[in-house]
Amino acid sequence: MATATSRPRLRNALKKLRAVEPRLAPGYGATELAQEMLDFLAMADGMKPACLIGRGFDDPEWIAGAVAVASGMKLRVIEGPFWDAAGAYDGLPGWYAEFVQADLAPFRAWYVTRTAAVAARIEAACASGRPTAAEEAALLGYPACCVAAHHGRNRAFHEATLSILARRAAGDEAEMARMLREGEPLIPETDAEKAAFLEGMRVTPCPCASVNMCEDCRTDSGSPAARLSARYAAFAREIDPVLAQAVGAG
Repeated sequence: MATATSRPRLRNALKKLRAVEPRLAPGYGATELAQEMLDFLAMADGMKPACLIGRGFDDPEWIAGAVAVASGMKLRVIEGPFWDAAGAYDGLPGWYAEFVQADLAPFRAWYVTRTAAVAARIEAACASGRPTAAEEAALLGYPACCVAAHHGRNRAFHEATLSILARRAAGDEAEMARMLREGEPLIPETDAEKAAFLEGMRVTPCPCASVNMCEDCRTDSGSPAARLSARYAAFAREIDPVLAQAVGAG
């Protein structure tokens, strides 16, 4: 939590972040941008080991501005790939895994931290592109259960996609690969496919923290995600009432 000596530094950082002028679509982006700022400040204060720039709110002006603020504060900035999960494609066809990985490969993110030790762990995660869910949770300061659930939803989406492809192509993998490459519409029809797609899309954001809650955290007021939310809300109120209001902690 911010101390009397750290608050002025954090408020100055917030002032610089607010000077960045990203493009916000009408009715979208203001809350997401405020959450990005809160994450940055939590990292700068040591509450959060690292923050992630460019994956959620990905406006180019914001990315460049936030990275510049981080560099000006002598924070460590590591540019790297979007992380996937260790074992994300275990048991799935190789051609499918290769397609998904190639689709993800062009995207870049910026991982920011205060310490050399965390920077070294981030660099290792970026080198593989696939940290374990536990390591991802530890580096980004998220509940491990929620990160595991996120990857579980992704897995459900992959399995539903393959189910649709197999049904439409009568199990012919060459035809399945062609349909995937050419972007043919994949519409769930069976109950299992519909359930898997719904599970993949069902997310409950953790208030004041940039993570989606797992089912257990969503239904338990004393859960790891609930405690994290309370800490971030209190931190936002300490730093700036306008920021607190923007992230729903006012």
